[in-house]
Amino acid sequence: MSRHEDQIWEERVYAGGALLVRGPAVTRWTTKAYFMRRFLDLRPTDRVLDVGCGVGEFTLLAARSAHLAVGLDAAPTAIAAAREAAERLGVANVEWIEGSAYELAERVAARAPFDKIICFDLLEHLSDPALALRQMRAVLRPGGRALLYTNCFGRWSTAYLREWRRTGGRVGELWEPDQRDHHLARFTPDALRALTADWRARLIYKNHFLVPLSSWLVRRLDRLRASTSNTKTKTGDATPAVSVQPALRAARLIVQALKLAISVAEMETLGRLVPGAGVYLLLERPA
Repeated sequence: MSRHEDQIWEERVYAGGALLVRGPAVTRWTTKAYFMRRFLDLRPTDRVLDVGCGVGEFTLLAARSAHLAVGLDAAPTAIAAAREAAERLGVANVEWIEGSAYELAERVAARAPFDKIICFDLLEHLSDPALALRQMRAVLRPGGRALLYTNCFGRWSTAYLREWRRTGGRVGELWEPDQRDHHLARFTPDALRALTADWRARLIYKNHFLVPLSSWLVRRLDRLRASTSNTKTKTGDATPAVSVQPALRAARLIVQALKLAISVAEMETLGRLVPGAGVYLLLERPA
């Protein structure tokens, strides 16, 4: 992994700021958690790997249903925050590994093979996503499942339409990196199908037609703050302060549940027909 990829989150996102880690009771009300329940069907005997786990929110969620959850991320600050959050939430069946997705097989060799893999918002930040997928396939047992989320700029996404207008209708498979979101790749449906050709794959698109409406509603009502635990800092340590959000207040929970319902309804209908701005990759390694 190049220094740019390895350090971008550490230097631009994690370092120098306070980090918030949402607990399982909060992350379960997201579309990613919905697809984890719907597709992965985690069991008490499962060993789960979270590639590019960040501060470990979905690793901690997986640990609630699995025998073991392992989170891997290249950013040391993120791994430190995940470890502290796990300790404060009392989650014992979780392990944290600092390492690159390109060296995945080497980093988790002692714990492989895994029954399930999750990988959210990582592929678009890699210059070689195909290599990362090969690494995931190598540590997943035959018949095991992987759930990924990444960008997908289909013909109905606003980014695609802007590029179509700018180029006079000649949009390439991938175009310039997105510096604002630190994206190194923008995928199209065809590119993703080619990338997952070695898997049994299904794509479910996140179209962003109704989702912005629900997001606007959440922002408007966001003054109903969720309860959080006390922030801890270490004296003389440059590590950012870590806050843990163990639960949502009742009013905020109702709004979040409404947002989830709108998002899921859209993806289960329009998401099966019209490629949009994001995609869930439902992958299974052939036996």
